[in-house]
Amino acid sequence: MLVVDDEEAVRYSFRRMMAREPFLLEAFSNGRDALERIRGGGVSVVVLDVRLGGGMEGTEVLRRLKEIDPKITAILMTAYASANTAIEATRHGAYDYVLKPFESDTMRDLIHRAHQAHEAMSTAVFLGNEDENPALSEADCIIGNSPAMQEVYKRIGRVAPSSEPVLIRGASGAGKELVARAVYQFSTRKDSLFLPINCGAIPENLLESEFFGHEKGAFTGAHERKIGKFEQADGGTVFLDEIGDMPLDTQVTLLRFLEDKEVTRVGANLGRKVDVRILAATNRPLEELAAEGKFRSDLYYRLNVFTIDLPPLSERKEDIPLLVRYFLKKHARANGMEPPALLPATLMALCEHEWPGNVRELENIIRRVLVQCRGHVIAPGDLGLDEIKGITGQEAPSSQGAAALEDHLLSLLSKAQSDLLARGDCQAVLPEIELLLVRLSMDLTHGNQVQAARILGMSRNTLRKRLAE
Repeated sequence: MLVVDDEEAVRYSFRRMMAREPFLLEAFSNGRDALERIRGGGVSVVVLDVRLGGGMEGTEVLRRLKEIDPKITAILMTAYASANTAIEATRHGAYDYVLKPFESDTMRDLIHRAHQAHEAMSTAVFLGNEDENPALSEADCIIGNSPAMQEVYKRIGRVAPSSEPVLIRGASGAGKELVARAVYQFSTRKDSLFLPINCGAIPENLLESEFFGHEKGAFTGAHERKIGKFEQADGGTVFLDEIGDMPLDTQVTLLRFLEDKEVTRVGANLGRKVDVRILAATNRPLEELAAEGKFRSDLYYRLNVFTIDLPPLSERKEDIPLLVRYFLKKHARANGMEPPALLPATLMALCEHEWPGNVRELENIIRRVLVQCRGHVIAPGDLGLDEIKGITGQEAPSSQGAAALEDHLLSLLSKAQSDLLARGDCQAVLPEIELLLVRLSMDLTHGNQVQAARILGMSRNTLRKRLAE
């Protein structure tokens, strides 16, 4: 992050304030030097003063840094409150606008939120699997080749270029925010702000202020003017997560905004037109809530222009092997380790589980196993899924788990056939097929390498090499 202020005392205070925070802070006294640093890349957040020396004001620095990298989140600060400056700052894409003096805790929290917004905008969301792009293990990815997920990809592609609202429906942990980010990143607004808001995490009495902002003195505790999320995101996208938890009073205000696209801060008399696309997500049945009077039916119909339904993991178990491989590689790399092998019985156990917490639950189990894993192989007992029958690997797996494993093997063989027809060889897929067969043989013989080598038609030394890989 960068701090740009022509006062040495301010730059020093930021160094002290952020000393224990996980940011590499660089401070500059003028806009020209800061812009030169920004051109070098690697900057996520910039905090800059409106009145800068060196012949370039903060709003001009803001405009230029957005030309260099539109996804940098910029926080403007000033000791001189001005409505015109606030409007100019948001018009050029400022994340927020803060008056001096400010509380250190408030500024730290704002910097963290700005960094999270930058990460949400800058971290690419890929659709598909690692066979199509091996670099996916380093990115956020919506994984799955099942028919249900193919339909999700198609709907993202259809709606992304428009500016219409999108309602994303799915159980908790299914990946609704990833879908929202994918819609944003494939849209024409991808170089403008993407601001997520969890409607269930904000106190009811502060929701309207969070959305639309407030004027100084509008209510108890409103010590200064605050720009709301819709005004911040002018030209960009706002993602309303868990919209089913929104109070009815706030639903009325949101409906009015969707109809006229005008923001009126709490305590203000005049509104301001903004151009914001709304993406919303819920794990609740809005249609039933509307019928019960717990959700406004007119707002439901206004949001329900285009829907994307995310299937629960229990309805796309053929995707579990792909998800497991992706999470193993992603989190092993993050922990500086090689991804351990998975016994076939372990994969079958994962495919048998019903996953009430969906993809998030699966990812958390993989992360926990990587921390606790002592060897190079993950056994069924390492998962902690004691309620699954056959978890020790001694009992036969259920037909559902075996079918998922068979589907995975068939998909690998199908890819090998496609590669053979397209390129004349299938060397890229064969190692994974061989590894799967090695694991199956080791599981079948309960770890007896001599017997497994005979089944596979290879020497014990060759088998050891394959296991070491």
